[in-house]
Amino acid sequence: MRIQLINLPCSIDSDQSTTLEMRFFPEGLSSVAASFFSAGHDVKIIDLACKPDGQIDSDAEIFGISAMINQFQSLGIVIERLRKINPQAKII
Repeated sequence: MRIQLINLPCSIDSDQSTTLEMRFFPEGLSSVAASFFSAGHDVKIIDLACKPDGQIDSDAEIFGISAMINQFQSLGIVIERLRKINPQAKII
């Protein structure tokens, strides 16, 4: 199964979202990716916090998104984008 895990930017409407202090390594997504990888799945992680123009895999069957409450607006925008890219994919 093709899985793409997505780390959202801290806040889409804040100038502070681009500061280095706001960026962190997505450890949770890395752990999930390692589990999927060990089970034999094709897994990719895209970190939109560090690379906002990152390439989303249109062939992914599952998109997994890591989000916190301060990323709510970003979450809605990314989900809309994912639905346009691959309407049949599951979004978790």
